[in-house]
Amino acid sequence: MMSEEKQLKPIQYIPFYLLWGFSGALCVLDWLLARTAITSVVSAIANTVSVEKQIERQWFVRWPVAALDKFVLVILGIAAMVVFMGLNYVYQKALIEGTITKRFAVVTGIQAGILALSALAIFVTSQLV
Repeated sequence: MMSEEKQLKPIQYIPFYLLWGFSGALCVLDWLLARTAITSVVSAIANTVSVEKQIERQWFVRWPVAALDKFVLVILGIAAMVVFMGLNYVYQKALIEGTITKRFAVVTGIQAGILALSALAIFVTSQLV
């Protein structure tokens, strides 16, 4: 006997797209703030090494900081795309199972945590300068 796969009802698409859009917007904010936080932390670390020591050891920090910024941009962009696709699956499954409130709370909590940690890192590094 073959089991039938459950599908979303037409009325369920409204909350699905609202929640997916909200989580997607938070994902973009996470991406932007995390990139800024990572770059500011690396820049703060780079600024602690004096230029004289960098020249003496032939280790220049400014180039790795610029490269890291580009690398982080790509990695976080790929992660954001994976999250967008994952949210589609997670929210559709949660609507079918009736656990959308719990799943939305978990996803939003994780995203809010990333925002808070990124903002804290930016704040701390701005105080060091």
